[in-house]
Amino acid sequence: MNICRAFGISAFVLLLVVSAQGQEIRFKRGLSVGSSPPPVALSSADSQRIATKPYGTRLFGKSAFSRNILGDMKFVARTGLSDVAWVYSSPARFHPRTLKYLAGIVAVGAGIYFLDDEISAGLHRNKDHWSIEPFHEAGEFLEPVGRQGTMNKYILGTAVVSYLVGFEWLSRMSSEILESYLIAGPPKVIVNKITGRPRPIEGYRSNHWDFFEPGQSFFSGHASHAFQIARIADEHIHFVPMDVVLYMGAASVAVQRVDSRWHWASDVWVGGAYGFAVADALVGRHRMKWMTVRPFSGGPDDPAGLWLSIRL
Repeated sequence: MNICRAFGISAFVLLLVVSAQGQEIRFKRGLSVGSSPPPVALSSADSQRIATKPYGTRLFGKSAFSRNILGDMKFVARTGLSDVAWVYSSPARFHPRTLKYLAGIVAVGAGIYFLDDEISAGLHRNKDHWSIEPFHEAGEFLEPVGRQGTMNKYILGTAVVSYLVGFEWLSRMSSEILESYLIAGPPKVIVNKITGRPRPIEGYRSNHWDFFEPGQSFFSGHASHAFQIARIADEHIHFVPMDVVLYMGAASVAVQRVDSRWHWASDVWVGGAYGFAVADALVGRHRMKWMTVRPFSGGPDDPAGLWLSIRL
């Protein structure tokens, strides 16, 4: 079973690579216009027909064979600290529409909380039903995806290898997943220690809380990690069928946590929403920071298109 799971995780990473590579190829083909300069020119390198990179800028170094490793490490540290401050302070910049979404998430979470016992019992009782069994089977198989200790070595290895070979798209995506983990981790640990909610498997009812006592149920780290991966991969792949697979996989991990009695339904609801929100804030920050789109046209006989400028 462990070999099958390792193979499945490796296949999942490979599927991300193939999907991302396909998107990059289509992106490059869309830029070629005869012998005229490409309509998207992000730098002098691009005007010399050097292949453009995702988000218009390389994340590390100068090329696949010329790396300023020390400079890259400084860049990662500087960017990471800036991103931590940005994400942690983001509640102070909530838009009124965001507050409406937050109110909806809290309202649904409250409803789930009052039905935690019923949902847990019903899901466990009906796990062989045709509408639940696919989620149950997929969740059992993908459960290691939500286990940060298991996934870190795969994601870190992917980030390092893609960095060394110059596959910047995958390097950026895997690096953002790791960064999202690091940002989301400390608040989750603090909430665990404060709430002390026992797991369902410990025999307590859902309304039992041991504040400031050992308890790991609220909220679900597995659900948080699964939806972080889904959101960041979604940002980089932009391929609807793959997006459906990603979010269905994340949802199946959440279902597995309830079915296995490791978490209550409200735990996975909050965990999934929290992980998605952190990842969404992070990729939104990077998108805003790196890319600005501006149309241009030089005249009737000149090429027209879009300029993408990058702010570091």
